[in-house]
Amino acid sequence: MLIRGLYYEGWKPSETPIKMSRQQFLEAVEEKIVTDRFLHPVRMTHDVFALLQNYISPGEVDNVKQILPKELQTLLPDSANQNSTRNMTSPTQKRAARKNIKKAARAAKRKHTIAHLPKRTRTALGKEGAKAAKKKR
Repeated sequence: MLIRGLYYEGWKPSETPIKMSRQQFLEAVEEKIVTDRFLHPVRMTHDVFALLQNYISPGEVDNVKQILPKELQTLLPDSANQNSTRNMTSPTQKRAARKNIKKAARAAKRKHTIAHLPKRTRTALGKEGAKAAKKKR
């Protein structure tokens, strides 16, 4: 990402960070939104940060929040909301998903569908499985 910014998009680290007030930040967000309808910049910013919380650990979110100026910290959703956005599936949906996975695995074993895949695909599947197994250890 750093190399891409330096070489392809003309990013100059000496010019960052740009200090701006909450209002300036929201104006910049509003300016960058490309859509045919109005989207409120506060809501957009809040939604983007909420989405990022799905991919960033709670500790990292807290670190980012502490780095931001006080004015901009209010745009981040509370960390209490983070758990509710991460766990959007109901217990019934989880049970159904597990059941579907087991059903698909049984069908694959019964039909030997993996054996009929191209060698390159089987190799890639094996590598992904090994990677997943390694993460579990």
